[in-house]
Amino acid sequence: MSEIVILSGSPAIPSRTDISLKHIQSLVEKEGFATAYYSITEFSADDLFQGLYNSEEILKLAEKISKARGIIIGSPVYKASYTGVLKALIDLLPENAFKGKPVLPIMIGGEPQAFIGD
Repeated sequence: MSEIVILSGSPAIPSRTDISLKHIQSLVEKEGFATAYYSITEFSADDLFQGLYNSEEILKLAEKISKARGIIIGSPVYKASYTGVLKALIDLLPENAFKGKPVLPIMIGGEPQAFIGD
């Protein structure tokens, strides 16, 4: 069975990003793939803030990614971009962590009324 790593970049619990990624996870598993689900909230804020690329959690994620057949990364959209905390995590992974692997980005937009009057 091949493994797919799913990474949620939403700092909120619960979130529409997590709900969407959990649904995608169920679809991927129905196709016979094993999955490993990670949320940005599982990683130490100190590790992310201090850039500790050699922390135990970061090394475990990097190892899972190195063995994965593919990666799905989801994030809410903040100011037309993915979350800063997701970028902090990705920056701590080895430079070629995603090399040779398909990566599917999933971006979850906000509600239109959130922009009225801004």
